[in-house]
Amino acid sequence: RKVEEEEGEEHKELVISLKALLRALRQYTIEHHGNGLAWNSAKKFAPKQEGPGAASIDTERQGYPAAEILKEYDSLIKDKVSSFRLAAEALDEEVVAIADVVEKAFKSQREMLAKVTKHKCPNKEEKLNDLLAPTTEYLEILSEFEETEGDFQHHCKLVANGMHSLAWVSVEHPVVYTTETVNSLPVFGEKVLKLAAEAEEGAELHQAFVDSFKDLQRGLLIYVKEYHSKGLSWNPQGKELK
Repeated sequence: RKVEEEEGEEHKELVISLKALLRALRQYTIEHHGNGLAWNSAKKFAPKQEGPGAASIDTERQGYPAAEILKEYDSLIKDKVSSFRLAAEALDEEVVAIADVVEKAFKSQREMLAKVTKHKCPNKEEKLNDLLAPTTEYLEILSEFEETEGDFQHHCKLVANGMHSLAWVSVEHPVVYTTETVNSLPVFGEKVLKLAAEAEEGAELHQAFVDSFKDLQRGLLIYVKEYHSKGLSWNPQGKELK
C-alpha cells in the first residue's frame, strides 16, 4: 500500500504487475500442485522403503496412471465400438461380420494394454511381438475384407484400411501414425456415401455407418494422444515381461 501511495505512475504499475504475478502464481499452484509439490515419480525419487513388502510399489501413488489407461480404453470400447457395431447391424450381415472382428480386435488390444500396465518395457523384441500377436491376427483377418466385392465392398475397404490404426502400439510415433490413418478415412468414406446417395432408400444408414467408424477412429486418436503420445506407456515400476 505504501508503494501505491508513492508519487509517479511507475510505482502504481509496479504494484499492478506484482499483483498480477501473484494471482497467476496462485492459479498455477492450485492447478498443478494443489496437494503439495508434484514430483516426477517416473524418476523414482522416493524415500527408501524398508521392511516386509518393501519391493512392492503402489504405481498409482507413484504417478503411473495404470487404472486410468485401462478405464479410458474401456470407455472407447463401450461407447465408440458399440455404436459402430449398432450402425453395422442396421445395414447387412456382411458388414456385421467385419464389425464383429473390429470389436474382437479392440478387446484383444485391451488385454494387451492390461499387461503393459503391469510390466516394464521388454528389452527383447520377440517378447513384444508375442504380446502383439493376438491383435495382429485380427488385423490380418480384417485385411482379407479388402477383397470383398458386391454392394458393401467400399464399407469393408473403409474398415479394413482404417483398422490399421491399431498398429499404433508398434510404431515410433503413434500419434502421427494414427492421425494419418484418420486422415485417410474420407477417401473410402466418400465412396460409400456416393453409392448410398444413388440408392432409393437407406442413405442415412450408410451415413451413420461411416460417421460411427470415423468417430471410433477419432476416439482412438484422442486416447493415444492422451496416454501414449511418445510410444506405448509401459509401467516403469512394473515386473519384467516373461
